[in-house]
Amino acid sequence: MTNKEIIKHEIQKLINEKKIITTKTQSGGVLFNEGETCEYLGYLLKGKLNISTLSFKDKEEIISTINEGEFFGQFLIFNESNSTYLGDVIAIKNSEIALINKNTLDNILMANKVFLNAYLCDISIEAFRIKQQVKMLSHKKNIDRIIYYLKNNNVDGKIDIKSVTNLAKIVNLPRENVSRILTKLVKDGYIKKEDNIITLN
Repeated sequence: MTNKEIIKHEIQKLINEKKIITTKTQSGGVLFNEGETCEYLGYLLKGKLNISTLSFKDKEEIISTINEGEFFGQFLIFNESNSTYLGDVIAIKNSEIALINKNTLDNILMANKVFLNAYLCDISIEAFRIKQQVKMLSHKKNIDRIIYYLKNNNVDGKIDIKSVTNLAKIVNLPRENVSRILTKLVKDGYIKKEDNIITLN
């Protein structure tokens, strides 16, 4: 089994044994508010969540999206200096969530080595992904930021960017800038672009 499959299996077993609780919320429901102390490790069983905040102009800014089989709060629950949510945790689909408080999580991790190893692997992968995001955003030149993303997220030289708008959100640049840079990369022979599939040369 993969680590994701191990985690899903162990979480369901803990639910069946009534060692952890679950909660349900409808689309649009707020699970936790920005600034609220994180007291649970969350695991999304079904549905989809956004963690979002508001800009000073009251525009919603999505910090991250939580999909089925993913944790949230994993970087907060053991954070003694600041364990508050950076944004509102909002269901964007009808969702079911497993909630594990810190004491229960301590006991599970000490008693269940299989879950411990899978959990540490999962959060290590997520931490590395965040580090990659920080490195990408540290590039001062827009073209370097886009090239870094394409180089590190392709599979066998190809990447589906979904849309130019989607890529612009990922690299945190205006859509017009991204479109212009992609056109230049195609013209200079660095990439090929067919619809939303980019092939690196």
